[in-house]
Amino acid sequence: MKISAAQMKIMRVLWDADGPITSKEIGERIPDNTWKYTTLVTTIGNLVDKGFVNSEKIRRKHAHLYWSAITENDYAKSMTKEVLNTAHKGSMRNMITAIADRQLTDEQFERLMKIIEE
Repeated sequence: MKISAAQMKIMRVLWDADGPITSKEIGERIPDNTWKYTTLVTTIGNLVDKGFVNSEKIRRKHAHLYWSAITENDYAKSMTKEVLNTAHKGSMRNMITAIADRQLTDEQFERLMKIIEE
């Protein structure tokens, strides 16, 4: 399941946080945030519903703490698998060719070859 661009802003905040944080703290940490509070809470709720974010009620009736249910690395791996299976029909060769066709620098090419060898 994919995370939208708006949801990704929230996930990046949660991945960078030292622990669970409130929706207010999330809003304060989103760069150039112009969202209404209701939009922020709805978007966080959608991430909870999708299973990407965990939440726990605190003190007040409507206050919650939020934290990521998936690591950034695990999400990146799942998206890479999805791209491999959909855009490249499961062909690792096609995917690597597409990456290599980006005109990699010598350093990038060497790193790619090292990864392939491993």
